[in-house]
Amino acid sequence: FINTYKHTSANCGKNLERYKILQQRIQEAGKAGPTFTGGGFNARIQNKEGQQDKRIIGPNTFDKHNARTREYTGEEGHPDNRTQLIAMCAEKDQIICNTWYEKPEHKKLTFRHMSTQHGPPWTRRNGYETLDYILTPQRWKNTVKDVETDKDANIKSDHIPLVAKIVIKLKAELKDTSSAYRDQIKDLEREIKDLIHEDLENEES
Repeated sequence: FINTYKHTSANCGKNLERYKILQQRIQEAGKAGPTFTGGGFNARIQNKEGQQDKRIIGPNTFDKHNARTREYTGEEGHPDNRTQLIAMCAEKDQIICNTWYEKPEHKKLTFRHMSTQHGPPWTRRNGYETLDYILTPQRWKNTVKDVETDKDANIKSDHIPLVAKIVIKLKAELKDTSSAYRDQIKDLEREIKDLIHEDLENEES
Protein backbone atom coordinates (compact mmCIF):
# COMPACT_ATOMS: atom_id res chain seq x y z
CA PHE A 1 0.00 0.00 0.00
CA ILE A 2 1.47 3.30 -1.11
CA ASN A 3 0.19 6.64 0.17
CA THR A 4 0.74 9.83 -1.79
CA TYR A 5 -0.18 13.50 -1.95
CA LYS A 6 0.05 15.89 -4.88
CA HIS A 7 0.03 19.68 -4.82
CA THR A 8 -3.02 21.60 -5.98
CA SER A 9 -3.31 22.90 -9.53
CA ALA A 10 -1.68 26.23 -8.55
CA ASN A 11 1.58 24.38 -7.89
CA CYS A 12 1.26 21.42 -10.23
CA GLY A 13 4.83 21.90 -11.48
CA LYS A 14 6.05 20.57 -8.13
CA ASN A 15 4.25 17.31 -8.79
CA LEU A 16 6.52 16.30 -11.66
CA GLU A 17 9.24 15.15 -9.27
CA ARG A 18 6.67 13.57 -6.96
CA TYR A 19 5.33 11.46 -9.82
CA LYS A 20 8.85 10.28 -10.66
CA ILE A 21 9.29 9.10 -7.06
CA LEU A 22 5.84 7.50 -7.05
CA GLN A 23 6.56 5.57 -10.23
CA GLN A 24 9.77 4.25 -8.67
CA ARG A 25 7.86 3.15 -5.55
CA ILE A 26 5.23 1.38 -7.66
CA GLN A 27 7.94 -0.33 -9.71
CA GLU A 28 9.76 -1.55 -6.59
CA ALA A 29 6.64 -2.67 -4.71
CA GLY A 30 5.18 -4.40 -7.76
CA LYS A 31 7.99 -6.94 -7.75
CA ALA A 32 6.69 -8.38 -4.49
CA GLY A 33 3.01 -8.70 -5.41
CA PRO A 34 -0.21 -6.66 -5.56
CA THR A 35 0.19 -2.91 -5.05
CA PHE A 36 -2.41 -0.28 -4.22
CA THR A 37 -1.80 3.46 -4.31
CA GLY A 38 -4.10 5.91 -2.59
CA GLY A 39 -4.15 9.56 -1.69
CA GLY A 40 -4.94 13.12 -2.69
CA PHE A 41 -4.02 13.59 -6.34
CA ASN A 42 -5.89 16.92 -6.64
CA ALA A 43 -6.88 15.94 -10.17
CA ARG A 44 -10.31 16.19 -11.79
CA ILE A 45 -10.98 13.31 -14.16
CA GLN A 46 -14.76 13.43 -14.56
CA ASN A 47 -14.75 12.83 -18.29
CA LYS A 48 -12.76 10.71 -20.73
CA GLU A 49 -10.76 12.69 -23.23
CA GLY A 50 -9.26 9.99 -25.40
CA GLN A 51 -8.89 6.31 -26.15
CA GLN A 52 -6.20 5.97 -23.49
CA ASP A 53 -8.57 7.25 -20.80
CA LYS A 54 -11.06 4.43 -21.44
CA ARG A 55 -8.60 1.87 -20.11
CA ILE A 56 -7.83 3.93 -16.99
CA ILE A 57 -11.10 5.67 -16.06
CA GLY A 58 -14.31 3.79 -15.40
CA PRO A 59 -17.84 4.92 -16.31
CA ASN A 60 -18.84 6.00 -12.80
CA THR A 61 -17.22 9.37 -12.15
CA PHE A 62 -18.65 12.01 -9.85
CA ASP A 63 -21.18 14.51 -11.30
CA LYS A 64 -19.98 13.66 -14.81
CA HIS A 65 -22.69 15.74 -16.48
CA ASN A 66 -21.20 18.84 -14.88
CA ALA A 67 -17.54 18.25 -15.71
CA ARG A 68 -15.09 21.09 -15.15
CA THR A 69 -11.76 19.39 -15.70
CA ARG A 70 -10.34 22.09 -17.95
CA GLU A 71 -11.17 25.00 -15.67
CA TYR A 72 -8.08 24.09 -13.65
CA THR A 73 -5.19 24.21 -16.09
CA GLY A 74 -2.49 24.71 -13.46
CA GLU A 75 0.84 26.49 -13.68
CA GLU A 76 1.85 27.92 -17.00
CA GLY A 77 4.44 25.77 -18.73
CA HIS A 78 3.61 22.61 -16.74
CA PRO A 79 1.15 19.80 -17.44
CA ASP A 80 -1.93 20.05 -15.21
CA ASN A 81 -2.66 17.55 -12.46
CA ARG A 82 -5.09 15.54 -14.55
CA THR A 83 -2.57 15.13 -17.37
CA GLN A 84 0.14 14.04 -14.96
CA LEU A 85 -2.11 11.49 -13.25
CA ILE A 86 -3.32 9.94 -16.51
CA ALA A 87 0.23 9.84 -17.89
CA MET A 88 1.47 8.01 -14.80
CA CYS A 89 -1.43 5.54 -14.94
CA ALA A 90 -0.68 4.84 -18.60
CA GLU A 91 3.04 4.40 -17.93
CA LYS A 92 2.48 1.98 -15.04
CA ASP A 93 -0.69 0.35 -16.45
CA GLN A 94 -2.84 1.53 -13.52
CA ILE A 95 -6.60 1.94 -13.25
CA ILE A 96 -8.42 4.48 -11.09
CA CYS A 97 -10.44 2.07 -8.97
CA ASN A 98 -13.11 4.38 -7.56
CA THR A 99 -14.39 5.19 -11.05
CA TRP A 100 -15.35 1.57 -11.82
CA TYR A 101 -18.16 1.04 -9.31
CA GLU A 102 -21.71 2.27 -9.68
CA LYS A 103 -22.50 4.36 -6.62
CA PRO A 104 -24.82 7.21 -5.63
CA GLU A 105 -23.15 10.61 -5.94
CA HIS A 106 -22.60 11.03 -2.20
CA LYS A 107 -20.43 7.89 -2.21
CA LYS A 108 -18.20 9.19 -5.02
CA LEU A 109 -17.24 12.65 -3.73
CA THR A 110 -13.98 12.97 -1.77
CA PHE A 111 -13.80 16.72 -1.11
CA ARG A 112 -16.07 19.40 0.32
CA HIS A 113 -15.27 23.09 -0.02
CA MET A 114 -14.89 24.85 3.32
CA SER A 115 -17.82 27.15 2.54
CA THR A 116 -20.15 24.22 1.76
CA GLN A 117 -22.48 23.01 4.49
CA HIS A 118 -22.54 19.26 4.88
CA GLY A 119 -25.54 17.88 3.00
CA PRO A 120 -27.18 17.70 -0.43
CA PRO A 121 -27.24 18.51 -3.24
CA TRP A 122 -24.18 16.35 -3.85
CA THR A 123 -22.95 18.28 -6.87
CA ARG A 124 -19.88 20.12 -8.04
CA ARG A 125 -21.81 23.38 -8.11
CA ASN A 126 -22.50 22.96 -4.41
CA GLY A 127 -18.79 22.72 -3.62
CA TYR A 128 -18.23 18.97 -3.77
CA GLU A 129 -15.53 17.29 -5.84
CA THR A 130 -13.54 14.11 -6.39
CA LEU A 131 -9.82 14.69 -5.92
CA ASP A 132 -8.69 11.50 -4.18
CA TYR A 133 -8.25 8.11 -5.81
CA ILE A 134 -7.15 4.52 -5.29
CA LEU A 135 -5.03 3.02 -8.05
CA THR A 136 -3.95 -0.50 -8.82
CA PRO A 137 -2.32 -2.18 -11.84
CA GLN A 138 -4.58 -3.73 -14.46
CA ARG A 139 -3.10 -7.06 -13.46
CA TRP A 140 -4.59 -6.83 -9.96
CA LYS A 141 -7.85 -5.01 -10.69
CA ASN A 142 -9.98 -8.05 -9.79
CA THR A 143 -8.65 -7.95 -6.23
CA VAL A 144 -10.50 -4.67 -5.65
CA LYS A 145 -14.13 -5.60 -5.04
CA ASP A 146 -15.56 -2.21 -4.07
CA VAL A 147 -14.64 1.43 -3.44
CA GLU A 148 -16.78 4.17 -1.93
CA THR A 149 -16.48 7.21 0.32
CA ASP A 150 -17.84 7.71 3.81
CA LYS A 151 -19.26 11.24 3.87
CA ASP A 152 -20.25 10.91 7.53
CA ALA A 153 -16.80 9.94 8.81
CA ASN A 154 -16.01 11.74 12.04
CA ILE A 155 -12.80 13.49 10.99
CA LYS A 156 -11.88 17.16 10.84
CA SER A 157 -10.92 17.53 7.21
CA ASP A 158 -12.28 18.95 3.98
CA HIS A 159 -11.38 15.61 2.39
CA ILE A 160 -13.64 12.57 2.72
CA PRO A 161 -12.04 9.13 3.23
CA LEU A 162 -12.20 6.44 0.58
CA VAL A 163 -12.94 2.90 1.72
CA ALA A 164 -11.87 -0.02 -0.47
CA LYS A 165 -12.71 -3.69 -0.17
CA ILE A 166 -9.75 -5.74 -1.36
CA VAL A 167 -9.60 -9.53 -1.49
CA ILE A 168 -6.28 -11.20 -2.22
CA LYS A 169 -5.96 -14.96 -2.55
CA LEU A 170 -2.51 -15.99 -1.46
CA LYS A 171 -0.93 -19.17 -2.75
CA ALA A 172 0.40 -21.57 -0.14
CA GLU A 173 4.16 -21.84 -0.07
CA LEU A 174 5.17 -25.21 -1.46
CA LYS A 175 7.68 -27.06 0.67
CA ASP A 176 9.72 -30.16 -0.12
CA THR A 177 8.13 -32.67 2.21
CA SER A 178 9.31 -35.79 0.38
CA SER A 179 12.28 -36.52 2.69
CA ALA A 180 10.23 -35.91 5.83
CA TYR A 181 7.50 -38.16 4.46
CA ARG A 182 9.99 -40.96 3.77
CA ASP A 183 11.35 -40.65 7.31
CA GLN A 184 7.83 -40.99 8.72
CA ILE A 185 7.24 -44.12 6.62
CA LYS A 186 10.49 -45.66 7.85
CA ASP A 187 9.59 -44.91 11.48
CA LEU A 188 6.18 -46.48 10.98
CA GLU A 189 7.70 -49.56 9.37
CA ARG A 190 10.07 -49.98 12.33
CA GLU A 191 7.19 -49.65 14.78
CA ILE A 192 5.21 -52.32 12.89
CA LYS A 193 8.20 -54.68 12.82
CA ASP A 194 8.76 -54.17 16.53
CA LEU A 195 5.10 -54.94 17.27
CA ILE A 196 5.21 -58.09 15.11
CA HIS A 197 8.41 -59.22 16.76
CA GLU A 198 6.92 -58.62 20.20
CA ASP A 199 3.81 -60.63 19.29
CA LEU A 200 5.91 -63.53 18.07
CA GLU A 201 7.96 -63.58 21.25
CA ASN A 202 4.76 -63.61 23.33
CA GLU A 203 3.40 -66.57 21.34
CA GLU A 204 6.61 -68.53 21.78
CA SER A 205 6.62 -67.93 25.48
